[in-house]
Amino acid sequence: ILDAAQRALPAAERSLLYLVAPRTGRLEVRASLGFSDPRIRRMGQVHNSIADRAMREKRPLLIDDVTSELPQAEYDNRPEEAMRSAIFAPLLLGDDVLGVLSLSSARLAVFNTAALRLLVSFVAGMLIGIEREAHSQPAGMRTHILISLGSTLAMLVSIYIPQTFTAFQNGDPGRIAAQVVTGIGFLGAGAILRFGVNVKGLTTAASIWAMAMLGLAIGAGLFKISA
Repeated sequence: ILDAAQRALPAAERSLLYLVAPRTGRLEVRASLGFSDPRIRRMGQVHNSIADRAMREKRPLLIDDVTSELPQAEYDNRPEEAMRSAIFAPLLLGDDVLGVLSLSSARLAVFNTAALRLLVSFVAGMLIGIEREAHSQPAGMRTHILISLGSTLAMLVSIYIPQTFTAFQNGDPGRIAAQVVTGIGFLGAGAILRFGVNVKGLTTAASIWAMAMLGLAIGAGLFKISA
């Protein structure tokens, strides 16, 4: 999961997956990538006030300078390879927070709003995809992540073009994103199969379509309704 997240956002040099411990209700590091410091790599409690804040507020966070956000005690005890800029996305399942996924870099202000939305989109596709894989459905985690990321990227491009190119300032910012609604139908149709009098794949096709719509909403910055 962490490797896929860093591949989706190449600016990220390191990543951490926090999960909520059932007994304590606190975040614990369960996976890491790109770190060599044993204080990070050990599978135990690693306190990070920003990850706690993302869990508590149930919203993604974009931090340009991590050191300015940390309490003094945590700043003094941070590992040598500590993150400088980072993005945090809570793993939401309804009203429950399962954990937090963070991507970071040793450089300042590496990430932007687009990167944050792509990370949230990755998390949404991952959670729904894991649920579908657990029920042995043909469209699993990778499929849902790709659909979600692609839809989010289409929306970001739709927003970016009118804002960047003066010749298209009066253009429709939703034109490119609108094609996702039509195009995703072909992918969903391929998941529906008929076996005699029985039809299988309707729920998978619906989840593919809904995942694309969710990706568009995240690309537009509608985090609350996407949760």
